[in-house]
Amino acid sequence: MASAHAHILPEVTSRSPVDSLSCCFAVGVGHIGKNHARLYAETEAVDFAAIYDTDAATASEIAQQYEVRATKSLEEFSELIDAASVATPTNSHFEIAQPLLEKGKHLLIEKPIAENTAEASQLAELALRRQLV
Repeated sequence: MASAHAHILPEVTSRSPVDSLSCCFAVGVGHIGKNHARLYAETEAVDFAAIYDTDAATASEIAQQYEVRATKSLEEFSELIDAASVATPTNSHFEIAQPLLEKGKHLLIEKPIAENTAEASQLAELALRRQLV
């Protein structure tokens, strides 16, 4: 049975808009975010260049490990990116993802996408309007 929200998801094609992106980044480098950082660093097709985490020491440690830049704010981070992973606690997904989507950034948001269906729908609709993944 199809989801009631299936209409808000963009059509998947053989060539994604992110195929041509040069920079990918990770927001949040805690337990799950460290895996995102590792995978970006190991993927040849990705120009992994920066991370952002509210814990500056963790951000610096992971940035040094993968020889990328640790940004000091989400605003600084957003100026550098084409796409990002959001791997933070669920209660912060909306407040991080919404401004990034507003600035035209493609996102991979760890599940659950948001704390509630209203926020999840807002993010999905914003991505659709902006033609973002």
